[in-house]
Amino acid sequence: MKILMIAFFISNIIFSNQNSLFNIDTRIRVVNEKTLYVVVQIDNKTGRRISQLKGFLTELNNKGDIITEQKIIHVNNRDPLLDLNQSSIRALTFPFKKELDHRFRYNISKIVFQNDSREFIWTKNDGLIRIN
Repeated sequence: MKILMIAFFISNIIFSNQNSLFNIDTRIRVVNEKTLYVVVQIDNKTGRRISQLKGFLTELNNKGDIITEQKIIHVNNRDPLLDLNQSSIRALTFPFKKELDHRFRYNISKIVFQNDSREFIWTKNDGLIRIN
């Protein structure tokens, strides 16, 4: 029984240290009293070249309710491929309201790898999930 518990804890430590496939950084800049500039940077850590990468930038209030949601295309099938350890940066503008606590979350909604017709989504908790 003790050996089984020790094996469980060792395997848990090994698998919990796996690196994430993407590093997603969302930065907010206040341009003036009316405009908010939101920058989304995605770093490719998958080990594969990406031919399509799309997602949604969601604005949330302090309760977690969705205020707005906008689509961002990082890599389209006509764009150059996103290589390993490369980054893609896109930005959107939003109206700035001082009374709101502006929070933003980015979700990847479509990933297609080079020479692969399958489509995936990616979440930090579940990893890659095939959708087509």
